Amino acid sequence: MKLRLLVAEDSTEFRTLIVEAFSKRGWDVQSVESGFEALALIKAQKFDLLISDIRMPNGTGIELMRDLKRVKASEPDRVPPIIITSGLLGNGERYFRLLGAQVVIEKPFRIEQLIEAAKKCIPEFK
Repeated sequence: MKLRLLVAEDSTEFRTLIVEAFSKRGWDVQSVESGFEALALIKAQKFDLLISDIRMPNGTGIELMRDLKRVKASEPDRVPPIIITSGLLGNGERYFRLLGAQVVIEKPFRIEQLIEAAKKCIPEFK
């Protein structure tokens, strides 16, 4: 069975890069442009991993993380999130981790960084 990834990223360039990289590695990938769209999909479907930008219109990554923490708190199979951000590391990284982020990666990133982060979050991904 394919692992399922949800990508929430408003930049077409970054979104396409992530979708193509994980699709080539056998993942079933869906992508959206906002936190609101991501939350709606997570409520309706099961995903093994979430990669989300922080700064997006119509629902930021921070709002998405807060909502996920509230909505999925009682479920044992919470979607592990990887956060991608530009210029908000330092204290921001600690804050994102408190909200539930498994990994925080700063833009610009190498796709290999995301692949390695996914392997840390999902042991079945080799």
